[in-house]
Order: sequence, then structure tokens, then C-alpha cells
Amino acid sequence: MRNWHYILIIILNLNLCFSQSNSKYQKAISTFVNDPELANASISISMINTKNKELVVGYQENKSLCPASSLKILTCAAALEVLGPNFKISTPFVLEGKKINDTSFFGDLNIIGKGDPTFASQQMDGALNIEQIIDSVYYFLKLRNIKLISGQIHVNSDYIKDIPENPEWLWYDLGNYYGAGCFGLNLMENTAWITLLGSYQNGALCNIIKVYPPCLESTFCSEVTTSLNDDGEEVFILGSSKDPNHNVIGSILCCGNDTLNLKTSISNPPATFEILLMEGLEKRGIQFQLVKHLDADHIEVLWEHKSPELIYIIERALKRSVNLYVESLVHILGDRWYGTTNRKQALLGIVNYWKNKGIIDRGIVLKDGSGLSPKNAISSYQLASTLLNISENKQFQDFCKLLPDASTEGALSKYFDPKNDNNKFRLKSGSMEYIRSWSGYIMDHNVPQYAFSAIINHYSCSSEYLRKKMASLLKDLSKI
Repeated sequence: MRNWHYILIIILNLNLCFSQSNSKYQKAISTFVNDPELANASISISMINTKNKELVVGYQENKSLCPASSLKILTCAAALEVLGPNFKISTPFVLEGKKINDTSFFGDLNIIGKGDPTFASQQMDGALNIEQIIDSVYYFLKLRNIKLISGQIHVNSDYIKDIPENPEWLWYDLGNYYGAGCFGLNLMENTAWITLLGSYQNGALCNIIKVYPPCLESTFCSEVTTSLNDDGEEVFILGSSKDPNHNVIGSILCCGNDTLNLKTSISNPPATFEILLMEGLEKRGIQFQLVKHLDADHIEVLWEHKSPELIYIIERALKRSVNLYVESLVHILGDRWYGTTNRKQALLGIVNYWKNKGIIDRGIVLKDGSGLSPKNAISSYQLASTLLNISENKQFQDFCKLLPDASTEGALSKYFDPKNDNNKFRLKSGSMEYIRSWSGYIMDHNVPQYAFSAIINHYSCSSEYLRKKMASLLKDLSKI
């Protein structure tokens, strides 16, 4: 009886400790959500213990809200398990025609796009840039002693038949680099760079003085003017893959001749690559006679371009929030699951993938894979449960390392101490107009201790104020 007496005391003390601990968590959450600046906001917060799988604390944890880029976690984790971390995306370069003498090829050089989002990327580690790709094509042509191609360069981009830009995205996002469409063949992350020149005169037109790639100079038209109003300084690009021209709209601060560099989407990456490849090969000594041919008695793979491994693609997608990378994975997953890259079918496949794991039941709306659509909806508990499932999967032991370290990366880093808070918070953030989210792990000795998600919609305070509050909340939760 005495032993049972001691056991009962221990149990009661443990329950008291857990109760006190949970009340401290709840107090930290209450302080956050009851801030008068968030009185009109919709908020959903969940924190799950990765060891006992219990919800430690939550606030409207089942409320479906727009998560913005936190949604990338769903697509990237599904792709990692289904395709495997070492998966690479191929882009074959194929000669179709016939060789008519020692140095001439009568036929076409066809490039078959398979949705690789890293193709010719200048930012992706391990990816060949445009000059390296052209060098490689030239090398394999030279290896076959081909100096003249009587035919055309043609990109087959039929792998993805959907409209490149998701129809659920906002119109004013499409012309900007983060709203670039997803094609069968993507190029330089479907991003172009333009430079505007300011003026000393108020209301003057700011001309475009440089475009890269240069072959796209005629694509862009500037309607940007100078303004004396510092607060009104804003520039954005209007246009889509269906528009031959993109208009640069807005105003920049007068009065000086400083330049402004902008990133914008490329409306037709396959056609742009055809131009760049032909120009590059001609500079290297390959001649072209642009003729059409009908018969091809010789089909040969000249070279097969390979992307970096999937794990590195996902790392860039999550740490740099590259929408194109994730949207490409949506199509590739659809191809793997159903033999079709149809966007709607693939998105349904992602929902079913997590539903089969017991994560998603009701309340989720998935309009894209990257989170750019304002119609996406999911609860913080569903996101935290997804992260919990990932942490339990042996294949995903290093998934947390693919998420940004909030102490050194992202907008929250200014509120953390890189020494004391290093690797404490591995979080994927999401941001759109009046939407902020943070989802990931609160770490303990480099191991995920809690799966955490917070989604805030329709807040009226400044984004800076909200970020500061979130950093404070995370610090409080990690210390309890």
C-alpha cells in the first residue's frame, strides 16, 4: 500500500507539472492573440509535441486560413517521399534527320522539356547556367563533327499542357518573377532582369536601358514615371505568357538619375531558349540553314541534361521560397501518380497523399502547390500534423535542415541572437498582402521538439510589428 501511495503522489505531481507547463504555454499564446493590434485578425496556432504526439497548446487550431508559402511544405514533403531525394529531372537534346556528309546534318535539333525548374538557373547551386548549357551542346555537336545544321532548333514543351500561370493567381502577380508560369521547358527560373533609368525631372518617363537576356528587349515597355512622393514609390510588371509585351507600371522617387533593377517573368521561355541556343552555337562556329524537313531516318540523343538532385531543389524551394520549383513538382507528381501532368489532378493527388496519412480531413482548399493563390486554405493543426508526420518518417530525418533557420535567414532573424538562438527555430514563412504564416519546428539540441504552425490573416497592424510579436512568442514557447 505504501508503494502505491508513493506512486499516486508521483502521478499527481507529474500532472501538476504538466498542467502548470501547459498553462504557461497557453499564457504565451493568449498574450499574442489578445494584442489589441490583432483584434480584427483571424488566427490559428498549433504546437504539437513530437515525442508524445499531443497538442501542447492551440488557438483556433482547426480554423482554415490562407497559409501563403507555408503551403510549400505539403508539396515538397510529398515529392521527397514519392520521387526520392536523389531524383533528377532530364531534358534530352535530340537530333532528328540525317547526316548528309561528314560535317552537315539535315534535320532539327529538338529539346524535350520535362518540367525542370532549375534549367539554366543562375541561382541554383549545381545547375548549369545558359552559357554552360550551350557549351555542352556545342561539345557534343563537335564530337560528331557537325558544323552545319540544315534545319531548326525546336523546343518541345508539351510535357505540361496547362496554362503556364495558375488561373487562381492574382493578375498583378503574373508579370513579376515570383508569378512566372510553369512550362515544359523553363529557363533561368523564367526570370528576366530589366534596368530603369531615373530622371531629374518630376513626372518624367523612366526608360529601360538594359534587359537580360537582350533578345527580350522588345518585350518590355516602361510606363514608370518619377515622383516627388517617397511613399508612393512602387513599381510592378503587368503581363502573362499570353501577352507579347509586359508593361512596367508605377513610379520611382525623383530627382536623380539612379537606376532601378527589377526581376520579371519571361512570357515564353521555350521560344527564348531557341533564340539563345542558336545565337550561342553560331558564336561558337556552328552554322544554320533554316529549312524545314519532313522525313527523319535518324533519331539520336545528342545529350541528356540533368537537374541537380531533388533534395537540393527542395532546399532552394523552401529556403528561397521559389514558387516555380514547387509548381513544377506538382506537375511531376501528377505524372508519377496518374501519367498526366494536369494541374487539378495533381493537386488532388497531393490532398489524397496527406489524407491517406491521416493528416488532412476537412477544411483544406488546395489551388496550387506553392501558396501563391489567396484561395488556398488549411488549418495550423493540419500543417503542424504534417510536420509531425514528417519528423516521424526516417526518410525525412534531415527535412528540418531544408527549412530556413529563423535566427539567420528570413525576416525574423533581426529579432534573434544568432549565437543563442542558432538552429532553435526551423520555419517556413509565408507572406502575402494581409497574410503571414510560420510553420516548422522548435528545436532542442538539433532535434525537432515541437511541430509548430501559426497563420494570421487580415491583420491591421504593420508587418514589422507582427514579425516582432511572432519572434517574441517563439522565444517564450522555447523557454517553457
